[in-house]
Amino acid sequence: SNTTCLADQYWCDGNVDCPGAQDEENCGQCKEDEFECQNHECVPLSGRCDSISQCTDGSDEFRCVRPSTDTAGEVKVWKDGGWRTLCYNLITSQTAEYLCSVTGRGPIISYSQGRYLFGGYQALPTTDTSSLIPHHELQPVYACSALSLQCGSIECGVPSLMPQTQNMVIFGREAQNGEYPWQISLWYSGRHICGGSIIDPQWVLTAAHCVDFGSAYSFSVRMGNVDKNQFNVDGQVISVSQMYEHPDYTSSSSPYYVDMALLRLARPIYYNNRTRPICLATQRAGLQNCYVTGWGHSHFEGSTAISPDILLETNVQVINNTLCQKMWAPGLTVVQDTVVCVDNREPFSPVCNGDSGGPLVCQDENGRWKLLGVTSRGSRGCVLTDYRPALYQGVPNALGWITRITGLSFGSSVTPNPYTGTYPSTT
Repeated sequence: SNTTCLADQYWCDGNVDCPGAQDEENCGQCKEDEFECQNHECVPLSGRCDSISQCTDGSDEFRCVRPSTDTAGEVKVWKDGGWRTLCYNLITSQTAEYLCSVTGRGPIISYSQGRYLFGGYQALPTTDTSSLIPHHELQPVYACSALSLQCGSIECGVPSLMPQTQNMVIFGREAQNGEYPWQISLWYSGRHICGGSIIDPQWVLTAAHCVDFGSAYSFSVRMGNVDKNQFNVDGQVISVSQMYEHPDYTSSSSPYYVDMALLRLARPIYYNNRTRPICLATQRAGLQNCYVTGWGHSHFEGSTAISPDILLETNVQVINNTLCQKMWAPGLTVVQDTVVCVDNREPFSPVCNGDSGGPLVCQDENGRWKLLGVTSRGSRGCVLTDYRPALYQGVPNALGWITRITGLSFGSSVTPNPYTGTYPSTT
């Protein structure tokens, strides 16, 4: 749709090449009694949403709960070969909040008894966590009142809790759930390796050097909790389906030039109070009150680097690139115009291994948080006495590339009113 020309062999090959994924739509390879997977495999329709993946990419188990397209506020579930209306009876406030999240909307506003209908499905409480609605078993009923759900909207750059940072990532303060809902943990071979930022339900922005050594399916993105040991229990874990390194990225430059990568996820992220997108900064001017976050090394015990379980946060100061170049010394590192520099003199501290790819966020004049930079490089060994600035890849310079790859628009005009009440427990 953006007039980009694409060779025939790239149409319907299971890989998205057009920004809006038009090359993978309406491929029409499957029969009426079959389900077409995201990678265009054909599997029996009877196996869709049965908690057992038939597609090799698992897409027959995606999007099994959705908002009704016929009646506002109602929820549809895929059951017994078709879309069924969810009944109101036995729905709790916790279940209603989950349904707002899983259907791609914002926090729960209210839920109530809707119209009377025949042939709905009720959600009975159970201990089964793998069902379409976790901890519920769906059973058909002859007649019921439909669930009517009212959900808020999710805005980028609006956390459910206002950050209250005061220290450094190294020896830093533990973040609270809801403060940085755009922060993700990138995993490879069963462990955390980098950070990243949610910019859309299907897209994450991270550093290219975090992913330039492996295939997409060897990585996963984890989010929804500040405790990296709790993602499987109280968060979300999603596989990466495709990776796009910035075309100007090179690992041989110093620092890495245009060190950015976009990750397309195998299924959309469910937004809620702990998982939300960050706005993208369109310019550096007018931004203030900047923070960095990460699960990177927090301190050293002797020569051993220690990584925290809880996400750490710190307030930082952005400095101009002319001063930054002088502090790095000419010839040692060329500070490109695309780089954002963060002060590394007291009381500030560098990010460290494991923080790469994570967000540098600042507030605009309305208090909305925007992603200014992607963590790229700090002092070797994270030495506290090395006052060379930490280097971040500037997001404003990469907006054209991000838009071309994702096909998304990132504008926002709504002034947020973030919650500033009491903090919940960390886990």
